[in-house]
Amino acid sequence: MERKGSITVFFSLSLTIVITLICTTIETVRLNGLQQQLDMAADSALDSMFASYDRQLLEQYGLLFLNGSGGNDKYSDLYLKNQMEEYMKYEMTPTLDTSFIGTTMYPMKLEDIRILNTVRTTDFGGNVFEQEVIDYMKYKEVGDITDQLLNWKTLMEKGNDQSKKIEEAEKTLNQTDWENQSKEEEISKTTLNIVEHNIIKNGMQQDETANETEQETEENLFDQQRYDKEIESSVIHQVQEVKKGGFLKIVVPEQIPISGKQIKTEKLPSMTSVTELEWNNRSIAEKTARAVLYGEYVLKHFSNFISDEKKSGIQYETEYILFGKNSDEENLKSCINRLLWIREGLNIAHIFSSTAKMEEALGMATAMVGWAMIPPLVTAVQLVIVGSWAYAESLLDVRRLLSGKKVTLIKTEQSWQLGLSGLKDFFYGAGQNENNDENGLGYEDYMRVLLLTVDKSEKIYRTMDIVQQNMQQSVPNFEMKNYVYSAQICVEAEANQLFLMFPGVRKMWNRSNEKYRIITAVGRNY
Repeated sequence: MERKGSITVFFSLSLTIVITLICTTIETVRLNGLQQQLDMAADSALDSMFASYDRQLLEQYGLLFLNGSGGNDKYSDLYLKNQMEEYMKYEMTPTLDTSFIGTTMYPMKLEDIRILNTVRTTDFGGNVFEQEVIDYMKYKEVGDITDQLLNWKTLMEKGNDQSKKIEEAEKTLNQTDWENQSKEEEISKTTLNIVEHNIIKNGMQQDETANETEQETEENLFDQQRYDKEIESSVIHQVQEVKKGGFLKIVVPEQIPISGKQIKTEKLPSMTSVTELEWNNRSIAEKTARAVLYGEYVLKHFSNFISDEKKSGIQYETEYILFGKNSDEENLKSCINRLLWIREGLNIAHIFSSTAKMEEALGMATAMVGWAMIPPLVTAVQLVIVGSWAYAESLLDVRRLLSGKKVTLIKTEQSWQLGLSGLKDFFYGAGQNENNDENGLGYEDYMRVLLLTVDKSEKIYRTMDIVQQNMQQSVPNFEMKNYVYSAQICVEAEANQLFLMFPGVRKMWNRSNEKYRIITAVGRNY
């Protein structure tokens, strides 16, 4: 019996060691399982929380953002924490609110949730908002944009011949000899500030002839009063008056009233949430592609002067994004000025390339100031007339654009509309045949070009201004700065030991209250 008993004791001790090893192994595996379980629960809960994006913002603008204010005026970490906690309860206790019962090897108790970091819509210099726009456009509109870019390429190829003529004309102009035999001192008495671009600033040189007589000086004396009178009665004076602010009544079609609405800027993102930080560097090609996509997004989702859609806020939303004025009228004025500047440059280039038009301008300049017998002055006035003529044609071009018609990018003799002899009548309100150039560019095409020239940060924040203004019509507390793009969250939980020690041993060693503390951190962005 003693022999049998010794074997039983030895076996019992060995079995205890084996069972301890097995339980320790199981507990180690279980501990890893607890960590994995918490990771999956936190990840799934965060997915559920980010699935609660603003539906109305998505439907109206295609943007995915999470409301971090809970309908209040300000963003709150507490709101996100409570949302996450609610989802975590169901992830850690799948049978919650159900009739199912069961046991699990991974029972845990949620202890704490901390919001480590959030990135909101207005952060990083607007790059967050831009990224959402680009993601939307890449999968929604990229095909249409490609077709549009190919159309632009075709238009530019059609204008290559005319562009070569313009380059030759500008080359000839740059090679012109501005040397003259007049006295710089006398010419400086003239009122030449009307000469745009200061074309002849270096054209005058003092005559170094030492044997001038007083009689010659008197004969060449400039008649300032006669010059002023000629200028005042010419189209040059009319152009000056229009440029002072009278162009709206000329370019805006009579049947279209100008909106008088204004935007309140006090709480807009562009006034309260601007940051300068860039979050990554991109190549020039990528920046250009993103700018094109962003411009298409603006034209698709926001109204402009020729849009039929009526808004409750400001009407010219695209113009606001471009220029940032607080009223529709001021934004329209700024836009028209920019369009006039573009069209005037292109129209001047066409006149330079046209021998007939340059001779016609020279003839008018000679009739105006030829009596002064100062060749550089005649040339200078000729160039001012060219500028005035191009500006008048630009006014007509912009009026056509605002009427929804198209204007060819680079003019030809056939597409040019205003004759030099008819400029006065045009400024006095005479009607003109406003042709539609089917192969030209429309108002929104020029908006595309202008959107590429605006500072990226300003453009993005102004876009957010309009989104906020429009969303507040149905959600009064809507503010872009309260919406979340990404978040990092830390979750802590506790779990009891199950297999490490037998219950009696734990109690005997006073280790019954020992628990595991499990921590995980998860992040998500749209």
